[in-house]
Amino acid sequence: MTVRDRWQVAAGARASTKGAGYVEDDGLVARLPPDAAAALLALGERVEYATGETVFREGDRDVRTALLLTGAVTVRTGGTAAEPTLLGVVCAGDLVGEMAPLDGNPRSATVAACGPVTARLIPQHRFLDVLDRHRALREELARSVVARLRRANALRRDLPSRAETRVARVLVDLVTRLGHLEPDGSRTLDLPLTNVEVGSLAGLKRRSAEHAFAALREAGVVRAGTRRVIHVPDLSHLATVAAGRRRQTTARPAGLR
Repeated sequence: MTVRDRWQVAAGARASTKGAGYVEDDGLVARLPPDAAAALLALGERVEYATGETVFREGDRDVRTALLLTGAVTVRTGGTAAEPTLLGVVCAGDLVGEMAPLDGNPRSATVAACGPVTARLIPQHRFLDVLDRHRALREELARSVVARLRRANALRRDLPSRAETRVARVLVDLVTRLGHLEPDGSRTLDLPLTNVEVGSLAGLKRRSAEHAFAALREAGVVRAGTRRVIHVPDLSHLATVAAGRRRQTTARPAGLR
């Protein structure tokens, strides 16, 4: 779905998720008034990135920002060359890399395309100018930054919790924001993320992340697909696990276990 599509269906998307126990994030653009959204969408040049291609690199003094039109990007920092820490996933309708143009400091993380991505790459002076002219954009940008911090804190809160509970919280967040609703009501998360990367969002090490996914698969909460696709048969079941509760199930005959 493109940014303009998300903008037009934002109200409907929010209404459709009220009864499901979560709130779908429609992106910064969808929350802006029409004049501010149009001004932001008109900025910069349109660029395309292939899967895995770097948008911004940690340590660089690139002071542009990117408005994602389609697709999603990963944000990583630190760690080892083989296993950098995954900080988050940002999707169409949101800005990424907005800190550097605001404070002029080197990039604090690497942003890479998580599948094909289309974006508008915005020069610093154009970005600062539109912020000056549109108070609504300034306010929504501030709310967006705060929301990301709150989301990161929420995914890592209560660290003594069971590993599968912490992974379930991450999956609820990712599936809600980036998943696809299938005809049978299940959800599919089709992102090139490993189980270890998903676990790192919850502050888990490799072994704990792998054990957590094994436990979730054993309980039927998630199913692994091809190409790192994750299937969630029942989002409410996943949300129950994320809340630290176990859903009551009818025991199966021994021969069907």
